Amino acid sequence: MSKPFFSQYERDWLRAIARVIAAAALALFGATILLSLLSYHPQDPGLFSATWRRPENWLGAQGALIADLLHRSIGVAGYGVAALALAWSLRVRRGAWPAGLFWRVLAMPCALLAVAALASSEPELAVSGGGLGGLLGDILFKFVHSGAPFYNEQLRYIAAVGFLALITPPLAIAACGGGVVETVAWFARGMRDMQGAVVTIARGLAQTIRAVTPAPLWRALRRAFASGPGLATAGAAAGSGPAASAACRSGAAPGAGLGAGLGAGP
Repeated sequence: MSKPFFSQYERDWLRAIARVIAAAALALFGATILLSLLSYHPQDPGLFSATWRRPENWLGAQGALIADLLHRSIGVAGYGVAALALAWSLRVRRGAWPAGLFWRVLAMPCALLAVAALASSEPELAVSGGGLGGLLGDILFKFVHSGAPFYNEQLRYIAAVGFLALITPPLAIAACGGGVVETVAWFARGMRDMQGAVVTIARGLAQTIRAVTPAPLWRALRRAFASGPGLATAGAAAGSGPAASAACRSGAAPGAGLGAGLGAGP
C-alpha cells in the first residue's frame, strides 16, 4: 500500500486555504455586483446606449456595463445576485456545505426570476424602459398572469401576485442554503395566513350583510338556515306582527306570513 502524497494535516490545511480563497472570491464578486448596482446611472454607456460621456458608476465602464445588463434583464433582482454571492461566501468560509447542493444551485436562477416577476407586478415603475423586474421579469409575470384561472382581471392579478409571493421566499431560502425545515415552515405559515385572511373576509362580509339587512328579515333568515324547513319556518318565525298572525289564522300561504310580518315590522 502506497503512502499518501499529503498527510492528513496537509490535506486539512489545503482544504482550509481553498475555503478561504473561494470565500474571498465570492465576497469580491458579490461586492462588485453590489457597488455597480448602487452606483447605476441610466445615462452611463452600456449594451444598448452608446455615449461619449464619462460613466458615473463607481467601478467605471465595467461597472456601468454590469449594472446596465442586470437592470435591463432582471431589474431589482440583480441585488439578489450580490446577496447570494455574499451568503455563500459565509457558508464556504465556515465549511457548512448544505445537503442537495445541485438543487440549491438550480434554485438560484429560479429565485432571481421569481423576484424579478414579483417586482414587475407594478408596471408603472419603469427602469431603463422596462418594468421594475427587467425584461425577464416582465415576460415571466405576464406568463403567470395569463395562466391564472380567472376571467376577472383584478382576480387574475391578485392570483398571480399571491402565487409569486408564496413561492419566492422558499426558493430564496433554498438558494441561500437554508434547510428544508425553514422552507416547510414558510409554506405552513403562508397557508395559515391565507386561511386567516379568508376567514376575516368572510366575517367582514357577514357583518356588512347584517348591517344592511332589516332586523326581522335577518332573524327570519337565521332561523330558516338553522332549522332548515324552508321559508315556511322563516315566515312563521318572522310573523310576530298582527298582520302576520291574521294571515296565518286565515289560512294564507306560508310566504304571506313572511311578507306580512316583514311589512308590519318597524
